[in-house]
Amino acid sequence: RTVRLAQGRHACPLLALLGPASEAPIPRLAELFPTNPAERLVEGEVLMLRVLTPDFPAYLTVDYFAADGMVVHLAAGSADAAAAPPRASVTIGDPQAGPKLTIAAPFGDEVVAVIASAAPLFAEPRPKVEPAETYLIALAEALARQPDAQASTIMLHTRAKGGRFGPR
Repeated sequence: RTVRLAQGRHACPLLALLGPASEAPIPRLAELFPTNPAERLVEGEVLMLRVLTPDFPAYLTVDYFAADGMVVHLAAGSADAAAAPPRASVTIGDPQAGPKLTIAAPFGDEVVAVIASAAPLFAEPRPKVEPAETYLIALAEALARQPDAQASTIMLHTRAKGGRFGPR
């Protein structure tokens, strides 16, 4: 995918950081669920992802990089989380099964990053929401300790109800 620099300060550094881990085998590690090929979401919709874990028990880290430069951690990938079994289908954001993320302002170009690692990326849980700049530093350090981690990113475009999607 082509990423425009206008997509925010966090998109390009994130994609550069995850580049080596993003060359995971097909099928993709994560996709929107239900399938949304345009990857466009409207205010009030719930973000749900289907994650297919790799061939090893995996700690999942799922991060939502919002248009305002903040990161919302949807799945922690920390030492207090359990590993998902190999080749399992895991749904993140199912309102019937746990916490959910409802699309709200700010709107624009956003990124979801899903990382599967053989060990927790972080010893301690991250704050639920934090600045992307701070998190990217910690993520780079964590990924340096986990060279076999796999990653997948989904570029999203969000808008207010009644608004129009601009060009991508």
